[in-house]
Amino acid sequence: MMRLLFPNLAYLADLSSPAGGWQAGDLSIDALHDPVLGHVARSTGLDPKKTRVSFALDRPRQVGGLVVLGHNLSTGARLIVQGAHDAAFTDIVFNPGAEPVEVYPRLFRTRDLAWSHPNWFSGKPLVEDLGITTTAAFCLFGRNWTARFWRVVFDDPSNGDGFVDVGKVFLGPAFDPPHNYMFGAALSVQDESRMTQSLGGTRFFDRRGKRRRMEFAFDMLRERREFSRWFDMTARLGITDEVMVIPDPDDIRNLQRRSFCAHLREPTPLEQAFHKHMSASLVAEELI
Repeated sequence: MMRLLFPNLAYLADLSSPAGGWQAGDLSIDALHDPVLGHVARSTGLDPKKTRVSFALDRPRQVGGLVVLGHNLSTGARLIVQGAHDAAFTDIVFNPGAEPVEVYPRLFRTRDLAWSHPNWFSGKPLVEDLGITTTAAFCLFGRNWTARFWRVVFDDPSNGDGFVDVGKVFLGPAFDPPHNYMFGAALSVQDESRMTQSLGGTRFFDRRGKRRRMEFAFDMLRERREFSRWFDMTARLGITDEVMVIPDPDDIRNLQRRSFCAHLREPTPLEQAFHKHMSASLVAEELI
């Protein structure tokens, strides 16, 4: 069932990292306060003890997931995400065992790959497959956990670049609709490239980015139970604030293909469809 994450609490958090772990200046971890995805934070190396980034919120808040966007992590990379009540992380409430999650789990079924294919055993993407869409690494919690202090460790010793780049960290509470969206939802990839054509008919392309767009709707929402939640969400997001759109958190193989950081393309109408029931239609476009 669809899950949304919003707002992005990382913008409100005080950021910290081990001394010497991240670059200074424009490539410092302060770049994670910039919503522009292309403004990256860059580590000085690959030592997991120094690639840690901590987020101190103003008070204990609910968090339902952490997503790293616009990264250069390799197919063997892992994330370790933890939440705690104290800055020293002695009272850990989420992931006390520091269990890692794979940045790139199996994305291809064995039967979909030829026997001689390089990733037949692993099912992971090849280097040439990375970057088709915005790179993303997901750590979804299953439910909201309440903590004031959060941290993520990037464990990527095989990164060929010798450093870790991070364009955005999305740390936010989960919004779970009471049921899934209606049939007829549409996910598309919009190519922002521009085309010109000569008098002879030859076409020339100004290559630009690609963004995902999803149109979806929910019906039969019980007005008494759901109106306040949906109204507050749409009023908060408007068309400017960010939201992580995750159509199916359980579909690990397609999680990175279907999920993206977006804004609502237009204000969302809340329609009083039936007696004591309402519907909501949303159009989400990816931020690139």
